[in-house]
Parts: sequence; C-alpha cells; structure tokens
Amino acid sequence: MAPRRPLTILCCHAVYTGTANDDPFDEKNWVLKSFQKADASKGKAGEHTTFIQHLQLAVRCWQQCSNGVLIFSGTATEKSKWEGTEARGYLNVLDHIVLDIKNKGRILLEEHATDSYQNILFSILLYNKKYREWPDSVTVVTHAFKRHRIIDLHARAIKWPPALIDFQGIDPPFSEEERAAVEKAEARCCEDWEKDMYGVRPPLRQKRIERGLDEAATMQLHDDGDVRGLLGWDGGCQPAELYPDELPWEKL
Repeated sequence: MAPRRPLTILCCHAVYTGTANDDPFDEKNWVLKSFQKADASKGKAGEHTTFIQHLQLAVRCWQQCSNGVLIFSGTATEKSKWEGTEARGYLNVLDHIVLDIKNKGRILLEEHATDSYQNILFSILLYNKKYREWPDSVTVVTHAFKRHRIIDLHARAIKWPPALIDFQGIDPPFSEEERAAVEKAEARCCEDWEKDMYGVRPPLRQKRIERGLDEAATMQLHDDGDVRGLLGWDGGCQPAELYPDELPWEKL
C-alpha cells in the first residue's frame, strides 16, 4: 500500500484579479478590504505582499515531501466586484512567481470555504474526495496571530488528531499600534468561536453568508454519513460541545 500523503492547506485572504501576465505585487490587481490596503501616511504596505509570502511558505512546506498535496482554500468572497474565487486567484499568482513548478497536479483548489474553520475542514474533505484516503498529517499556513484559533479551536472542533497538525504563520509588518488592534480583534473573534465552535450561529454564520456561503453545495462535499452529519450539525446546546459522533480521521 502506498504511504498516505501529507496535506498543506493555504488559507486565502483576498481575491487576486490578475492573470499570469500581471504583477501580483501590484496592489491594483487585488480586491482588498480597506484595512488590507497600503496607507502611505502610516508607512503601511499592502497586505497582498503578505499573502504572497503565505503562498511561498506553503509551497516550501508542500515540497518537503515528494508525494505531498497542496490545497488553496477560499471561495468567491467578492462577487459584486469579481466572480473568481480566492483559491483560483492564488493559483494565478503561483503561475506568475514560480514558472517551472513541478507536480502541479498535486495542487488542488478548494473553492467553497468562507472562513478559517471551513478552510481546514473543506480542504481535508477535498483531499479525501481526490485520493480516497485521509492525509497522514496537515500543515495550515495563514497569519501567525491565528495559531490559537486554528489549533485550539478549529482542529479541536473537527476532532482532528492533535499530533497530526502543524501550523505555519506569517503576519503583515504591523506597527505596535496595529498589532495591538489586531490581537484585540482576534481575541474577540476567538471568543465568538469558543461560544460557537462550528460557526452556525450569529455573528459567525452571518459572516459566512456575507462572504458567499452556499449551504447546498457544502452539504455535497462528502457522502460519508458521519461527515455529512458534521457538515449539517447545529452546534449542540452548550458553547464548547463537540460533534458527538466519531469521525473517520479519529482512527488515524
């Protein structure tokens, strides 16, 4: 039996509108939120440069194993401005910055996720749909300040084995004031996830809807009964209540 493959998940954070012939380092080729844009008056660089660093880091993690799989995860969050998904835009960035990448067939696009919880779960499900097995490990690449959210909340919520997950993060070059504000906002976000570990109630559910949640499509991501139960679960009665049924990857 061939060894299972390690999975690297790249969490996408914005829509890239350029093609392989455009410059991903040019901010005008991205649809950025106001807080992600460059601000010359504050000496702030556009955060799209950090997203490119995330991509480069994910590729390095992926290439450490000859049979590894890399998944770009992110849906079409800016449909009023651009129809393409975050995941597909990142693939276009990759085509620009890495011209001779090998084994591109092991790069998959997960185009349904609207938040970091879904980035992880939907990518694992896509891996299984492609290879009919579960990855032997998962590495998540995103902002460094999201470590607690990813490892202690999302991975715990889906009951992914703690020994089989790694985290790699890069933050934008925050000023002290920006970092304090970001960490405060992240703490509030984590409080929301602690109260609603599956993102099925306000305000987390509302954020999903605003980012283009397609509930009918997400229920088709896996046909295993237990996993479909997780996809449709209402979150239980208690804030930290875990999904009660055993999930297939708990046996890894």
